[in-house]
Amino acid sequence: MTTKLPYQSNENISQHSNASVTLRDILQSYSLFAILGIIVGCIGVLFQTWVIITVWLTKRMHVASFILMGNLAVADLMYSISLFFYGVLQLMYITTSPILMVMVVNCYISFFLIGMNYGTSIITLTFISYDRYYKIISPLSSECRSKRRIVYYLITSWLLGILVGMLLALTTGVDPNFPFTCDVSYNVGLAGTQAIYTFLTLAFYVIPVIVILICYSKLIHRLRHLSRPGINNKEQLRNHNESKHSAIRLIIAVTAIFIIVTWPYWVSSLGLVYTGDTFVSLRASGKILEASIAGFASVPIMLTAFIYPPLYLIFNKSLRHDMLAILRCPWHASLPLLMRRTYSSKNQIIIMTRTASTTNTNIKIWLIHCTLAGVNNVYIASSIE
Repeated sequence: MTTKLPYQSNENISQHSNASVTLRDILQSYSLFAILGIIVGCIGVLFQTWVIITVWLTKRMHVASFILMGNLAVADLMYSISLFFYGVLQLMYITTSPILMVMVVNCYISFFLIGMNYGTSIITLTFISYDRYYKIISPLSSECRSKRRIVYYLITSWLLGILVGMLLALTTGVDPNFPFTCDVSYNVGLAGTQAIYTFLTLAFYVIPVIVILICYSKLIHRLRHLSRPGINNKEQLRNHNESKHSAIRLIIAVTAIFIIVTWPYWVSSLGLVYTGDTFVSLRASGKILEASIAGFASVPIMLTAFIYPPLYLIFNKSLRHDMLAILRCPWHASLPLLMRRTYSSKNQIIIMTRTASTTNTNIKIWLIHCTLAGVNNVYIASSIE
């Protein structure tokens, strides 16, 4: 079932809309929205790539929580790319008006990718909260079991993300009378669309938020009462407490930001589908305020494209150190087992390792950088402390 609109042409939009709002004003607002998407997409690509490189090159981050953080960054990176190309194609359509199929394909692909990345992100955040709590209550879990758990997390998050993307694409369309933006579609019927959005809201917002809040509240409680053996002086105790407080601040910040930026989208979407309206039908009937609220409710969720890396920098000293180290020297964080000391003479260099178990991958990275620097003779020596 499709919603009947009280107009049949672009000119009728201005006739049925508020007299103070013309079609040109509406197109200008959508142009600004497209430009905003392009800017946010570019910032998100830079920030998320930064996080991915940090997790990839930092050896100590090759554990479940940080791998999931990298998975979250991959999903947000794809979301940023989706925002960028959606904004470019929407701006192109507004300015040049190509064939309708361009915008139709843009909407289907963009909303599939946006839905997939959102679903992957929320499930990944849920797994992060559970894994952090699991590590507190079961700190001695085997490495083999931990690896299996990571694989399960990754596969499940992307499969559920694909499901969200397919459902969102199924309920997305373009009105031929106002083809400048994507809109809610009732191709599966009003009841079907309502069922889909209700399922998505419950399964991919309400339930994950409840799980995250429960896990993090229990985790915060355990961290506050956690004592570390072997702390004998005030300096060690202060550092230990600061580490705990840093983890708690990061947990609270990420959870709060996610809840704040995502709830407007789901509330406005449910409001639309349960009244049988679309963005275009609201504007055509003169409900400019309602249409604007529904349209711009998706703006806060765009912040998820880049908001988490700044939170990592602000609230976690360890992450801040590793991320800034990547900027200063790309290979610095990739060799956590290597001493930051080399001995060089003319065209040769000796790399002193801290342990005899330095991985071949780390050594290869050093060899690549030495080769690029014109050093032909490289010697690896062990200096076990």
